Amino acid sequence: MITTNQTHSGESLAGLPLIPPKEAGKYWVGLPHDMILKSLKEALKKQSSYLGDWKCHLSPKAEDMTFSGETTHCKLLHYGLLNCNSWQSAARVYLGLVVGKTAVPVDEVILGKHTLRLVRELDQRMAAAIKILDGKHKEHVQTIKEWEKKPCKDQHWQVLHESVKKRLLPGERLKVVLDHMEGHGNTVMSMLEGFALATRMGPTLKQLPTMLKFHDMLKEKDQ
Repeated sequence: MITTNQTHSGESLAGLPLIPPKEAGKYWVGLPHDMILKSLKEALKKQSSYLGDWKCHLSPKAEDMTFSGETTHCKLLHYGLLNCNSWQSAARVYLGLVVGKTAVPVDEVILGKHTLRLVRELDQRMAAAIKILDGKHKEHVQTIKEWEKKPCKDQHWQVLHESVKKRLLPGERLKVVLDHMEGHGNTVMSMLEGFALATRMGPTLKQLPTMLKFHDMLKEKDQ
């Protein structure tokens, strides 16, 4: 049995069954996990980049996958994937940066819903997505560098409390964030890293979208 938190190699992703979810309509078409991973590798190759260490996790029935991997030319730069054949989310590719000791998604491109059109156009859409994200990563690096030394102000604390109200962060994990911040200068970056560490204690398949949402909330209030 495949468990949610089990890590898999690329070879073990091949040949996994694609079972239509109950919610799927007549336009649903399954997207194999090894296909979307191969497409990511090819798109990165066109940008003269390659995947280094990476890992992925599958849902209990293997219909959904989350993926995260570093690039060989810059270990601070990560790419992620979310492939939900369960119809719960469109396929997405994420840009992530290492913040402290953990990778945090800072941007995304939606590839599309699981239809025949997505499968046919996957390589084209993936290449376009990677080109967009690669062109924006310097901007995100600059923001993270600024947050590294910026002390948290009222608007940042407001974001943290809003994340609890919106159930992005379970109340019982708030102490994880606060303890991490206290030990790292109470900066905006320490809040982001603490939130990421707390999020990684929860369901694997929700981690990328949850961390990105919090990052975007911080960035909006930081304007």
